[in-house]
Amino acid sequence: GVGLTRAAVGHVRAPELFAGGDLAIRPGETVGVAGAAGSGKSALLAVMAGLIAPRRGMVSIDGHDLASLGTEDQRRSVRLVEQEPRLFRGSVLDNLRRGDPEADFATVERAGRLAGAHAIVQRLPGQYACPLDERRRWLSPGERQRLCLARALVAGPPVLLIDEPGAAIACGEESEFAATLATIRTGRTIVLATSSPTLLASMDRVIAIRDGRVAELTRGAAG
Repeated sequence: GVGLTRAAVGHVRAPELFAGGDLAIRPGETVGVAGAAGSGKSALLAVMAGLIAPRRGMVSIDGHDLASLGTEDQRRSVRLVEQEPRLFRGSVLDNLRRGDPEADFATVERAGRLAGAHAIVQRLPGQYACPLDERRRWLSPGERQRLCLARALVAGPPVLLIDEPGAAIACGEESEFAATLATIRTGRTIVLATSSPTLLASMDRVIAIRDGRVAELTRGAAG
């Protein structure tokens, strides 16, 4: 699970975010983070991922203080799929193995299937050997998002953070993405920042950020 204890974070639109607030997300729970643009949804996920250190308070992952973990332990414990899906020079396999350079092909392919990326890769010339530096321009934002999700799953993190996937997927694909989340949630905690009603409804519960604070907690349709 994920916990924030008396945490506070600096932010451009407020003196502090989540000032002194506590948040507990249980292991295996799926939680949506809602809020207006600029409210701090992405900042919250960045703090949970260890990319931003809180000014005060503590972030914990499965009971361990995130700040006390080394970089590799953090990467094994929590992964963030960013709002802008980024692919790198190299093959599909090279990109997905960035999640875990030691992963064998079976692990990579399994992650691709879970993320809904395997069918996309099968259509590419050379499939997992396809060089993305040349062909990524022909991948839609939603397809790139699936590949980035697969890359995170290769690492097998118990905590998965996903930032605004709706920005990269078409409206008609949101139900498909919700179905993917239902598949990959087994054995892991998912925190999803999104403005999509469809995706929020698929979560166990929803946190709403207002005026820099966690203002409410509601049950999602999945709970």
